[in-house]
Amino acid sequence: ALEQVSDSLRKEVEPIGIKTLIVEPGAMRTDFRDRSLKESKTILSAYEKTSGKRRKENLPSLHDQIGSPKLLGEELVSFLRQDEIPQRILYGSDAVKTAEKVYKSRLNEVLKWKNISVKTDFS
Repeated sequence: ALEQVSDSLRKEVEPIGIKTLIVEPGAMRTDFRDRSLKESKTILSAYEKTSGKRRKENLPSLHDQIGSPKLLGEELVSFLRQDEIPQRILYGSDAVKTAEKVYKSRLNEVLKWKNISVKTDFS
């Protein structure tokens, strides 16, 4: 939802010289999944096979994320000094790998159902 809002905002403000950027970082080695993560003590069995897999007690390691928040900050500050910036930027090889998988899957679905999707066009 935030991505769609950001895309719309970009279209609205770009003509008046305001730049926007969606930053999509991969996993960063912070304490987010450790002491910063607060969860309900109530565990709902209905979510056991979905979001329950990502509960803190089910995570294999809390301090082995591939990304460096320090490097991300340094790179982002340097990146933003450029004249041209993209609509979105990924940081971390894990973020790139995930995005490639997601976009390929979305494109495959669009192409699979294309013959149905175009049926509403005027002849």
